Amino acid sequence: MSIFERIIAPFQTAMKKTVDSFISLETADDKYTIVARDGSLISYVKVEGSRQIIGEEEFKNLIEAATLKIGSRFDRQGHAMQIYFVRDPFRIRSHLEKQIKPSRVTADNTQMGLDDVFDERINHLGHFLSYEECFFVLWTRPSILTKNELARVKEEVKNTEWVLAPDAQNPTAAIDILRTRHKSYVASIMSALDELSIKANKLEVHDALRAVRDNMFPDHTNEKWRPCLPGDPIPSKAPSSARDMSEILWPAISQQLTVADAKVFNESIVRIGNLVWAGGDIVLAPMEPSPFPMLLNRLFEANVPYRISFLLEGGGAASSQLRAFAATLLGVTNASNKQIKYALEGLQVMA
Repeated sequence: MSIFERIIAPFQTAMKKTVDSFISLETADDKYTIVARDGSLISYVKVEGSRQIIGEEEFKNLIEAATLKIGSRFDRQGHAMQIYFVRDPFRIRSHLEKQIKPSRVTADNTQMGLDDVFDERINHLGHFLSYEECFFVLWTRPSILTKNELARVKEEVKNTEWVLAPDAQNPTAAIDILRTRHKSYVASIMSALDELSIKANKLEVHDALRAVRDNMFPDHTNEKWRPCLPGDPIPSKAPSSARDMSEILWPAISQQLTVADAKVFNESIVRIGNLVWAGGDIVLAPMEPSPFPMLLNRLFEANVPYRISFLLEGGGAASSQLRAFAATLLGVTNASNKQIKYALEGLQVMA
């Protein structure tokens, strides 16, 4: 069976048939940096909120300042920022229990018997509060390198030796020349957020991966869970192969994060773990533009848990040249292709 699994595993990954095939995280590079399978470096930043009260004028100034301070990093390919936000009223009770745990332990140690008071406080606040989290995921991709640098990296990869371990982490996956640029990118974003009076903290790699796991499977959250990464003790296991060293090295991150299966019901609904998710897409914009918080307020009133992810990446106009060329060739087949062609050309002019 193991031989059969190894034969079909690449096809399952390529066709995205398993949950872990969607996970591109490879290993940890340092205390605050994770490496992707293509050599990209990733850092997680948890945004706690603003240090000042924001009104309409403050919000306008915040947008203008963020465009200048943060947007300058996306003038060309190589850097990306994923903004992830989750709101789930059903996770607030476990979060309140975590926050009140120190007081509960103190009361138990002094034999005060306040469990009923703490339980009532959690039940009462659970009717008014909702669990929210916001993360900035900062990427530095190999596309930021020049052709000469890429050629040198490929030569270094050929000369790098590592044991045969397809189901384990590869601690040599990081591209050395990217480290300095990624640290500069992360430092500039953290400095910009501080200047914008936004409280944010870099997440240590273990905390970052636990946050990924908790948000992938909200019904399997466990604050005591800790991933096994380079530098951590490796679980004892007897190897079943003299050549494959996967079983005596750090398990693959994708296998550690995947704690439940997923099932696709139709083109818009999927079950991940014990929760059913459905995506939302705007096909036709409203006749009169409405503020984005209006949508969030409607979800809030309906008490619907949701999560939103935006991916901002530099060099958008350059990466759309192939699409513009294809739309030009296929312009005679469909009127929509001409509209796509004109839209992409307009974006290139704006860039």
